[in-house]
Amino acid sequence: MQPSNMKYGRFNSHDGSSILGNRKPYGLLACEMYNTTRAMIENLGSLVERFGFVPNGGRVYYLRRSQPPLLAGMVYEYYEVTKDRDFVMKMLPILEKELTFWNNNRMTTVTVKGTDYFVYRYNTKSNMPRPESYAQDIKKAQTVPDKAQFWQDIASAAESGWDFSTRWFSDHKTIYTVETKNVLPVDLNAFICWNFDILEFDFNLRTGSHNMAFYPSITVPLFTGCYNTLNQGKSERLFTLMKDIGVFDYPGGIPTSMITDSEEQWDFPNGFSPLNHMVVEGLRKSQNAQMQDAGYRLARKWIMGNFKVWKETNHMWEKSMVNSY
Repeated sequence: MQPSNMKYGRFNSHDGSSILGNRKPYGLLACEMYNTTRAMIENLGSLVERFGFVPNGGRVYYLRRSQPPLLAGMVYEYYEVTKDRDFVMKMLPILEKELTFWNNNRMTTVTVKGTDYFVYRYNTKSNMPRPESYAQDIKKAQTVPDKAQFWQDIASAAESGWDFSTRWFSDHKTIYTVETKNVLPVDLNAFICWNFDILEFDFNLRTGSHNMAFYPSITVPLFTGCYNTLNQGKSERLFTLMKDIGVFDYPGGIPTSMITDSEEQWDFPNGFSPLNHMVVEGLRKSQNAQMQDAGYRLARKWIMGNFKVWKETNHMWEKSMVNSY
């Protein structure tokens, strides 16, 4: 293992939210910290070599769940800057091994109009309280009939990095209705670069319907480029939807959802850097001048808002209330 960078505070080993925060190592690469970037990728790769996947954290009790599969994207971004082909060839068997884990453990099949599609979901094998949040999980499950299933869905939500959000709840309000394993997430499938044509919104396997509520995760296919460049209309429709429901109207950036009565952190009014970054990049990569301009404005809004908070508090924060700058 190489020396590594940690997040902060209680996150004193690598964890899902720190990887979600890195997304791809843009910051390190922009600072020309190529050796640090490579070491971070090698550390994650060593976990795949040992366990077959990147665990949700650097502790034994995380070995039953993974995290968003961003390692291949990290290798790609590193190559784009360094052109280190030898490193890519070294990492390729590791990336294939990680994909095998997702294919064998997180893939399912859906049939649409007679055509079968391979899709991915977060679905851990743990059905016990999370060790890092044991007391909280025990307390939350007190009134839940099927505690084992509840704990599995809780752990699966933690695997996504979105712990917790109404996007995993059947009533879109309370954690007691969590059903993560039934949700086909747009962003997960885009990270594996698949299925944008079938998944424009999260899809629920139990109800057979889409979750039409806005979450920034629906923009991830724009960020990853998992759409046909000739189908510009699809990205423009998504942009129009975002404008119509007002996600660009907040002074501090894009909120994590538009659901205002949630008590979860991955919902309104909180905004997170990786989500705003992916929206910015997705808009910037488009072929539409209006979308590119919106991406620039959002980037400036997010940076200036965080700079203002840093000046006032002398700290950079994990999340911000986008409606209160």
